[in-house]
Amino acid sequence: MKTAFSVAASFIVLVSCMPSLGQKAIAKLDRGDAPATAAAFLRAYAAKDLLAMAELANDDNRQIIQELKAQGESHPRWRSVFAGSRWDAVSNWKGNLGETRYFERTVLEKKKAEAEVQFAEASTPGKLVVVTLTWEAGKWCFEDINFPRKETFEQGNKSRPAMP
Repeated sequence: MKTAFSVAASFIVLVSCMPSLGQKAIAKLDRGDAPATAAAFLRAYAAKDLLAMAELANDDNRQIIQELKAQGESHPRWRSVFAGSRWDAVSNWKGNLGETRYFERTVLEKKKAEAEVQFAEASTPGKLVVVTLTWEAGKWCFEDINFPRKETFEQGNKSRPAMP
């Protein structure tokens, strides 16, 4: 499901000169709350707030953000962050969230918890737009923005599983 860099890089290429949404706001955020974390990430992404996005990202994506910040528009993934269906969905987000579904995945024989928080309908019928979060170091972290089929999304649990 996740590729190296992943589509997450598509969101994480942000303009570093924009003011941060604030470390205080992120510090007060309940990172054990998937919808709250997803909303904070969407606000940061829509505002092109690289610092806030880095704070909300998982370890892999945090590294990508640093590369994007350092290279700016010359980074090969720069355009993919600010164009296309992901950017359109985020930049048109009105602040509402849909359902949250939880999944347990096994990656390299290790169980991993994920949350998908719906925030839009995709332009393709039957597909949704979701923020995918991973449980890392005791908190939800941004992984990607995905377009799952509604049926696939609905296979997730409505209740948050016990976290490792």
